[in-house]
Amino acid sequence: MRHWLLFLLIFVAWLGLSPYLSLPWQGLGLTLLALLLWTLRPLPELHSALLIPLLAFSDGMLPIGDLIEIGSSPTLAIFVFGFAFASLSRSQGLDTITLTAISHWANGSERRASYLLFALTALISMWTSNAVTTALMLPLALMLGQHRSVAQQHYLAIAITFSSTLGGMATQAGSSTSFIASNLTGLGFIDWMLLALPLSVALWLLAMVILEYHFKPSFSDGIVLPKQALNRQQWQALALVALTIGGFVVASILWRGSSQWYGLIPVLGVVAMLALKLITLPQLQRAIKYRVLLVFVAAISLGKALQYSGGGQMLVDGLMPCLSDLPLPLQLGLLLLTIALLTELMSNVTCAAILAPLLSLVLLPQGSSEQQIALLVGIGCALAFVLPTATPSNSLMTGVAAVPLRQLAQAGIKVKLATVLGLWGVLLLL
Repeated sequence: MRHWLLFLLIFVAWLGLSPYLSLPWQGLGLTLLALLLWTLRPLPELHSALLIPLLAFSDGMLPIGDLIEIGSSPTLAIFVFGFAFASLSRSQGLDTITLTAISHWANGSERRASYLLFALTALISMWTSNAVTTALMLPLALMLGQHRSVAQQHYLAIAITFSSTLGGMATQAGSSTSFIASNLTGLGFIDWMLLALPLSVALWLLAMVILEYHFKPSFSDGIVLPKQALNRQQWQALALVALTIGGFVVASILWRGSSQWYGLIPVLGVVAMLALKLITLPQLQRAIKYRVLLVFVAAISLGKALQYSGGGQMLVDGLMPCLSDLPLPLQLGLLLLTIALLTELMSNVTCAAILAPLLSLVLLPQGSSEQQIALLVGIGCALAFVLPTATPSNSLMTGVAAVPLRQLAQAGIKVKLATVLGLWGVLLLL
């Protein structure tokens, strides 16, 4: 109750103050308020994310047409489908599919089974949240390493968690930071996937090589994993997921940039899950992360408010003298280092929500491309590998697999440095 009282107090105070500010200062003031709310957290993230678009709309910085456009985004629809897919995986026991596939293809090789598990984790993470994927796949990793040393179990757990993070970057549905950054820079689902998928694969391969070199795991050639036949509902679930994702990808290619009606495909997929009783309505309601959806709406609203009010241009005019003396590659490198530090200290979703609209306004006039900015924020904010508090996936891994902080930090710093340098190199090539 006290959170809603503080919410109302801030709302009324802003409405009382804003008439005394010019339109550009209203935009900058709203940005400062968002920064304070998302870093100091006097309100829960859900309340803060709701407050920003509400204030922007009330002050006339967010026209109703723009608000409707944000709410009907196909990206929002595929993200909701990702939450439903996570619930479907849990309710239908789709982890048995993973075990069956690994049992079939590993042929007794523990190394092959481990890397198949890591690759499947990255693949699944492309279509649902990193934390959910980690929760689904960690028990399988621990089952695979149950007769191995503690260090090898920690290796498997960290590799699963990092695979989940790096795989999720490849699509808007798999990562909240990709979700926010790509939309703020005007990249659609296919545009982002074409840009991020090759980079995601390269960074994942780099991380896996570094982790194996760091842990030096020993693999055997005599493992036997359980096999289990799929039941009718599991086949239905698989077919529905394949049809929905395939249909969405094909439709987004055919209507690329011309229509947003293909956003109905993921919605129909969710309706079909409910109609076939593959998931229940309460399960779906529990699976949807309303906080993430509202942060997305808030971030897009903040970017539009900065643009509409002229506050963004005022900010650019103030920052340009400081940055214009530096070459663009150095600017990108310094900003990437700043992001790499911030994303360990605050939520990567919050980091992306704050930085994406600001960096777009600052870097675009200096010749940076939308693709560079999208990758800088969308991928850079997701490279959180060092601290357990940096992401829910890291927290889950340290809790479930009992990975010590020191061990995570030692491996995570190596992976972080390598992936940050790799991302910077790609940014310079674009």
